[in-house]
Parts: sequence; C-alpha cells; structure tokens
Amino acid sequence: MEISEKSTRLRAGFLYVCFVGFLGLVAGRLVQLQVFPGQALRNLASKQLSRSGKNAPYRLPILDRNGEELAISVPATSVFARPRLIRHPKRTARVLSGMLGGSPEKWLRKIKVQKSFVWLERQIPEDLARKIAKRNLPGVFTESESKRIYPNGSLAAHVLGFTDIDGNGISGIERKLNEELLKETPSHSLLRDGRGVTTYLGKSDPAETKKRGIYLTLDRRLQNLLEEELEKSMVETHAVAAMGVILSPLNGEVLALAQVPSFDPENPNKYAPEVLSNRLTSHLLEPGSTLKVIFAAQAIEQGLVNKDSLVDCEGGKYRIGDKTFTEAHADPFRKISVEKILRVSSNIGAVKIAQLLGPDKVASTLQKFGLHSRTGIDLPGEAAMPPKPPKFWTPIHLATVGFGQGISATPLQVVSTFLPFANGGYLVRPRLVQGADDKTQLHRVLSPKTAAIMRDILVGVTEEKGGTGLRAKLPTIRVAGKTGTAQKYDKENGYQSGKYYSSFVGFLPADRPEALIGVMLDEPGKEFYASESAAPLFRRVAERAVPLLRNHPNQAVTSFGAFPEAPALPLIGSSSEPGVWLMPDLKGVSVRDALKVMGSRAERIRVSGSGYLFEQEPAPGEPVREKTSVRLVFQPSG
Repeated sequence: MEISEKSTRLRAGFLYVCFVGFLGLVAGRLVQLQVFPGQALRNLASKQLSRSGKNAPYRLPILDRNGEELAISVPATSVFARPRLIRHPKRTARVLSGMLGGSPEKWLRKIKVQKSFVWLERQIPEDLARKIAKRNLPGVFTESESKRIYPNGSLAAHVLGFTDIDGNGISGIERKLNEELLKETPSHSLLRDGRGVTTYLGKSDPAETKKRGIYLTLDRRLQNLLEEELEKSMVETHAVAAMGVILSPLNGEVLALAQVPSFDPENPNKYAPEVLSNRLTSHLLEPGSTLKVIFAAQAIEQGLVNKDSLVDCEGGKYRIGDKTFTEAHADPFRKISVEKILRVSSNIGAVKIAQLLGPDKVASTLQKFGLHSRTGIDLPGEAAMPPKPPKFWTPIHLATVGFGQGISATPLQVVSTFLPFANGGYLVRPRLVQGADDKTQLHRVLSPKTAAIMRDILVGVTEEKGGTGLRAKLPTIRVAGKTGTAQKYDKENGYQSGKYYSSFVGFLPADRPEALIGVMLDEPGKEFYASESAAPLFRRVAERAVPLLRNHPNQAVTSFGAFPEAPALPLIGSSSEPGVWLMPDLKGVSVRDALKVMGSRAERIRVSGSGYLFEQEPAPGEPVREKTSVRLVFQPSG
C-alpha cells in the first residue's frame, strides 16, 4: 500500500515541529540555568564546587601601649595517629624514632593502643613536619596549629601569664581575657574543578583577615628597666624577692608591673608555683609605715590636727595595757609635729594619731582608701582583706594598725593608697587593658587642700633633715614619698625576727606628678630598713624612668624641667538654687586642670582618654548638683 505524498509531508512536518520544540525546551532550560539560576541551584553548585578551608584556632596578640608585641601566635604543626589505620606498627615506630627521637619501643607503645586517635608530637618545626608528611605513613597525619610565643622572654611574665599547649589561658592576662583573645582565623574559599581537584582561587574577605589585638597600658621600656633594677637590687641586698609597679596618677594606668624572680612563659612547668604566682595582686602582707600616711591624712581632713600640730611621743616608750611600744629606728622624741612624725616615721606618733581618730574612723579610713576591696585590676586571683569585726578593735590593735601592723593588703593596694596624694584627692582604679570604652572612675577621698598638705609632708620625707626617704631624692626633680619597714608575720610563729618587707612608695615630680612608683624587697638580708634598701631602689628606677616619661607618647603634657606659666582656669558658675552650680566650659583644658577646677564640687566624675578635654557632659552652663554624674572625654592635641 502506497503512502501518499501528502501523508509523508504531514509526518515530516510533525517530526520537525517536535524536534524544534525539543530544541526550544533545551534552550529555555539552558537560559534558565545559566542566566536566571535560582538560589537552590546556586547552593547546590556551591556544595559541589567549593568548600571552606579553616586554619587552626588563632589567639590574638597582646601588645604594649605603643603597639610593641608582648605575646603572639605563630603557625606550628602537630603529628597524630589513628592506630586502627596503621598497617605496619613496627615499621612505623622505627620511622618515628628516626625522625622524632626516642626508641622504637616508645613509639610502638603509643600507636598500639585501642584508641581512634592519639597525639604523637605537638607543635614541631615546620620542616620536620613536611618530612614526616612526605613519608606517607599509613595512619600518621599532621595538623596545623598555633603556638603561643613571647618575643621578649620573661618580660612582664607575671602580667601576661601563659597558656597550655592547646592555647587556653592559664594565668595572667592570658587567663583573664581568654575569651577575648581566642578567635578562629578567617576561613578562605577553596574551589574545585570538574575532576574534584581543590584550587586556591578564592579570595579572603579583607574585613575578616584583619587581625586585632589586645593593647595593654604597659610601656615595654619602663617594664624592662623596672625588672632590671629589681633584679639588681635583689642580688645586692640578698633579698628573697623584689616587686615594683609604676602607675599614672591621673588615670590609674599601669605603666609597669613586675616581680623577680620571674619565669619563662613558654616553659612555665619548669618553675615552682610560688614563682608563677603574681604576688603584687594575690599575696597579702602587712604594709608597715607606708600606712601611716592615710591616717594622718584623715586626721587632717577632719580637722583633728594640722601638719604643725604637736604630738607627745613619750620619749620613745609608750605603754598600752601590758604592751610597751617603742620606736623602730627613729630617735626618742617628746613633742613633735605631725609633719615630723611622718618624716622620721615615728611609731608612737602614729599610734597617737590612730587613737585620736578612734576605732570607727580608722576602720572607715581603711575602707575609704580601698584596703578592704579589690582594686579591680585586669588580672585574675586578686586578693583583699575583709573588714575587721568590731571585737578586733582593742586598744592594742588600734595602736598597731596605726603604724601598719595587724592588717594586711596586697602591694598594689598599698601603692594605690598614694594616688590621692598625687592627683589631688581621687582614688583611681588601676587599669592594665586599653579599649575604645576606657573610662576612669574617680572617687574623691580627700579634699584638694588636704592632698596638697600631704604632698608637702611627703616631700619633706625625701628632702628634710631626718627624713627616712633621703636616699630616694633625685638631684633635679622633687620627689614625694614614704618608707615602710614591716616585720614579717607567720600565722604559726608570729612575727619573725630579722625578716622584713622593705618598701618605698613615691611620686614625681611632686608638684605635677606623672608617675607613682612603688618598690618592695622581701627579706633583704642586709640593710633591711627601707631607708637603706628600698629608697635607693626607688631612686634608680625613677632616674631611668624620667627620660622615658618626658617623651611618653600618651602623655599630653610633660611636667619635667621648667614649667610654662599656666593659663587662667575656667570658673564655675553660681546658681540661685542652694547646692546647685553651673557647669564650666572645660574645652581644651588638661586632665589635671579639669580635676582642679571641679575640686570637691562633684562626687561622680568619669574620665576617659588623655590629653585635653574634647567632650563634656553636662554641657557648659547647665545646672549641676553634688550627685550629678559628670563625664569628661579627653584626646591628645593635634
């Protein structure tokens, strides 16, 4: 049967239409896939062609105030095994012995265990890791990690602390800011070609790869000189240990904090626990005569005495109950002034001042100067002595506390009690960590007048006849300070004969202090009096610190050498409403002068930054009351 020509044409036309339609569908699908891909398809392509590569966890660097590295993380490689995948244990053990050291038996014991994973060697050199990887040992693998190193060796070890091998902070700043320091390095894009081979064509996000760091208030140069002088003095005096701290009086920034003996933070396991402990913040000790100044200041503040008031020192012997108090190394005196009591460090004079204040006021003075609370410094494990119960305050204990016995504080607490004498009357929290939200909380504990009187008295300690701090004096810069010699106390054996803490705390220049320095020697074997041991140590630290403080990058105004004539300070406006005054315009005024203007008018002042006033709250002319919160923001000029 013949097929008509018409039928053939119809069939051909139908096939043509079907073919063209099929091509149209394919073309449309290609356009959809190539030009208008949906999110689901993009996700599928991403899963097939790319993956994220991640490096080992990364620990942020720790830097000093000038950006100098104190602790950093560097790439390292570790070797591990999956014992179940090892085909020839004995051969593998021999190869590991040849490359990592140790006997083959040692490595055989490590890899012949019923575990799915075992570390073989942590943080080995990169070249050795590459050699091991090239051997292609079945079941033996390498993994990238980060290793914590300290470029300056033991410098600031007790501040920085150290980490364990997994990069977790164990002590110091490393522990206190562990969460802030730990972060993963940014992931980077890895692309695969059609055969599944990985290529490194992807780009990292610049915002992710930018490394941050933790900036401390420490100055590496000041830290280094402090540690050197502590080490030298410890050797010269045969002391068991030596400690020191340098603070900025206005904002409490810790410029240096050190103790010797020190340790290597990369190998802390080689040292005894007492060497690793930060004694400046975690150990309580009796302050001795350095504490006399706060009770004298409180007595002057309350109008009970002035610096020229005469006190009967009983000719060197004073009996309370069944105990007779004598002078430690001052001459026996009868009536001498309050100023001379501190200058020659009379114990009996200090007892009389404590008695004048009475138990309640002595206890409140300790509380006011921060000796019953932690300073809040950015370090773990800070200690503080709780307030004494009322039954403690017997006449004997009141007397001993008056010259710094029978009460304990950390060395940092003791140094901090001198901040109000150096900055015009404010107690400031010591700070170790810098940040965008830096704020200095000022708490007034003395009036500017009393602070100035105490400053003059403390200058006499280093300059006037009989002053116990004469050996702390500098030739061209006035120093204000106080010695302290405290007999060591043991809970089991009481006060130990011949064992002392010798200390000196002072600030300079006395008129416009830029640095508060405290040093302490633990059990100096000879010349244990602070006047003979701690005072010379202070002088050497101060002499070397002065040139660095003159050019300190974060100090707004130098106070060394000749002083320019100070400009007139802004005036506080008056108000018709009782107890209300008008906020002055402090713009462009230095930190010190701003605090001088505020005087005792405001109790709540928050200061941030350094240099000259940039922003203030309340605004100029606004009414301010005693309880009003005042915020002052400073920034460097230029």
